[in-house]
Amino acid sequence: MKELFFDGSNTDKETIKTIIEQLNYKLPSDFVDVIIHHDGAYLSPNKIFEGIDENNVNNLISFDENDPSFILDIIKDMGLDDLNIIPIAEDPFGNIFGFRFATDKKYEVVFFDSELENVRTICDTFTEFINLIHD
Repeated sequence: MKELFFDGSNTDKETIKTIIEQLNYKLPSDFVDVIIHHDGAYLSPNKIFEGIDENNVNNLISFDENDPSFILDIIKDMGLDDLNIIPIAEDPFGNIFGFRFATDKKYEVVFFDSELENVRTICDTFTEFINLIHD
C-alpha cells in the first residue's frame, strides 16, 4: 500500500475494537491496519479522481474521541447511520469518504457530499481507494 500518511497518531487495538463493536460492521483489515498507525492522519499527495470529479482527501477519520474528526461524532452529526455509511476520511470542506455497507461484510467506497446530500460510488475496496490517490 502507498505510504502517504503524515501527522497521525497510533491508536491501540482495544480502542479500535471497542468502536468497531459499536458500529456493528466488520471494517476491512487493510483500513484497520492503517488506522492503528495513522489515526487521523493527513495525506500527501491527496488528490483523488472520484467518478467525474477530482477531489482532495484531507485527513483520515479518527478513533480518538477527543479528535474533531472522531468517527462516532461524524456518524451522528451527519446522519450517516441512516445511509449505512461508515466514514473513513474527509475532504477539506467536511464531505465524507466512507464505506457504504450492503451487508455487514460487503461494502463499497463512496463519497458523500454533505451539502447536496448526494452519494457517489468511488471504488470497491480501501486499498483501491488509496491507490487512486495521486499528485
